[in-house]
Amino acid sequence: MRKSARRANSVIGTLPSELVEQFEATDLIGHYRLSGSRMAVPRGWLDHRIGEWQLVHEQTLPSLRITVGDRPIGWLLGYPVDSEGTLVRRDIQLPAHGISDGYDVLEDILYSFAGRYVAFFLGSAAPRAYLDPMGSLGILFCPSQGIAASSPFLIPYTSETGDRFGLIEALSFPGSHLSLPFGLTPRHGIDWLMPNHHLDLSEWHTERHWPRGEFEPSHDPGPLVAEIIRALEKNIGAVVDNGAIQMSLTAGRDSRMLLACARRYVSDISFVTLDLPDGVGKIDRNVAPRMARKLKLDHRIIPARKASAHAMKRYAYRTGCMVWDPRAQRAVRTMSQLDPGRPYVMGLCGEVGRAYRWQADDRETTAFGLEEYLVRRGIPSLPEIVDKGRQWFDRLPVENTLTILDLLQVEQETGGYDSWFAFGFPDAGLFHFHPFNDRRIIDAFLRLPGEYKREQRLTDDVVAGAWPELAEFPYNQAIYGVHGMYRRLRRRAKDLVTALRGSSGAPSQE
Repeated sequence: MRKSARRANSVIGTLPSELVEQFEATDLIGHYRLSGSRMAVPRGWLDHRIGEWQLVHEQTLPSLRITVGDRPIGWLLGYPVDSEGTLVRRDIQLPAHGISDGYDVLEDILYSFAGRYVAFFLGSAAPRAYLDPMGSLGILFCPSQGIAASSPFLIPYTSETGDRFGLIEALSFPGSHLSLPFGLTPRHGIDWLMPNHHLDLSEWHTERHWPRGEFEPSHDPGPLVAEIIRALEKNIGAVVDNGAIQMSLTAGRDSRMLLACARRYVSDISFVTLDLPDGVGKIDRNVAPRMARKLKLDHRIIPARKASAHAMKRYAYRTGCMVWDPRAQRAVRTMSQLDPGRPYVMGLCGEVGRAYRWQADDRETTAFGLEEYLVRRGIPSLPEIVDKGRQWFDRLPVENTLTILDLLQVEQETGGYDSWFAFGFPDAGLFHFHPFNDRRIIDAFLRLPGEYKREQRLTDDVVAGAWPELAEFPYNQAIYGVHGMYRRLRRRAKDLVTALRGSSGAPSQE
């Protein structure tokens, strides 16, 4: 099955070690590295120190000092949005009261921020690293060398950190849609930090910090929907307040929720639709322009452009060989047509609010564990995957299967993919931003009633509460023009054939 998938996806891929000589750190736009001792600084990068700790980063990635009084205790890298709806651009001053009591207060302060960021707290005997709520600015770490970085290419090769040949082959690289599970990477001795976990920078191990127990489900989704709308409006507004932005416009549900919550800001937004040559791209191309015309949105279609072999290899280098998505890899030149002077806003992580990976018969008490997850996702049962996976399941603070499925979505699917995805497109926007990337939103998602999420009602209620006119446009269906007519006729023909087979008692071919 995996070999046929590889043949079907004509993408360029290779082992990480084969890319080392072809590219250099100047290609790693938006990346960073933290080390416990001084290392060489890549050309053009910025260099900061706190004690023995050295932080270097490519200069387009913002770095904010975290201080208590006059004492620097760490850094926050990226694009945080505070609880007042401001994109934070200045150093972060923390109150002295409570900080010395441990990390509970620090975590409460940190996760009052939405946005895309990583945080390093270094001013104690127990230094730590944290991700944003969905892990959209990734951390990889090498205990043997005392390094945390956004790319494995910022961690030197040693006898202990060679390529994981067996893992790479088993996951069907290149051409696989699978991400690397449970913190594994393409190199031995290097792991990635999963969302909702922190990295202990003295012992170099990870530990879950959220959630700490079962969620109390709400029987009334209304207040949670209102909270999601407020948070999305706040996060979009924070970016718009710093200048005009560009936002993805598709036929999907997450895109529609963002559009609804961006209603008051549309005069400052340029909407874009990628005209990619596949089924998803055709549906987006069928629906998005008609929405834009009806609603008088500033909108443009981004035509597909074929990527060269070199461009696809550079994509692999920039994403650290962590994301081998044929669709994304082939879209490198297409994405490069976006406005490099405007932030690019996308709907990643919205899947958690709509039961994206649930099966029809999944319930709170459905028997579900590692083996079932690996089978569902088509992940091979390699010993290292099984070992890491068992650790993840054994340390879960919840037993509700629906919550476990949602945590897998956040920590494995989103964290394992979106942590690295944006690094591959450094010229597709001033920076990438995900309004759903907010602890308040994810907490609300996890408290929504199960059947409510299963029935896909969240999008309907967000649209109804923020921009009701959007409900007239279909979700993920091409219904307009010649292509829409073709799709409708084809669907009717399939329904007719199915009905005829059922009435005749003929066996199904599926």
